Amino acid sequence: MLSVTEAATALAAAGTIVATGVAATLYFSGEGGGGLLSGAGSSPDPGRYAYEMSDAVFSCRDQVVKSIPYKVRNMNIDSHSSRYDEEQNSNVVFIDLEVIERPGSFYSKYSYSAKVMCSVSAASNEVTSFKVRRS
Repeated sequence: MLSVTEAATALAAAGTIVATGVAATLYFSGEGGGGLLSGAGSSPDPGRYAYEMSDAVFSCRDQVVKSIPYKVRNMNIDSHSSRYDEEQNSNVVFIDLEVIERPGSFYSKYSYSAKVMCSVSAASNEVTSFKVRRS
């Protein structure tokens, strides 16, 4: 069993650790000490870069599923061609598909490949352009 002095020392040490953690969190987030790492003083454009490429990929995958339901066998993101278009403030995602002409069939003669070009707004993460081309 701990003596009163040991218990008081342990309680003071725990309180110091918690207080230090809270102070560091407030300092680095910009709430308390000006925010050393939060970029205080800089004002980024609020309409740009709100969503990243990974968010755009999910939006395009959802659009593919809505547009071609039950017919997509394979879906591969072309990460080498997908890019951010600064002029349009949008992410352009390219997807390679294998589409089944006869759902329920696993024969390759009933499938074809297709290419998707999908443009997603970086400000709102909404699909602004969606094109499917059989290749």
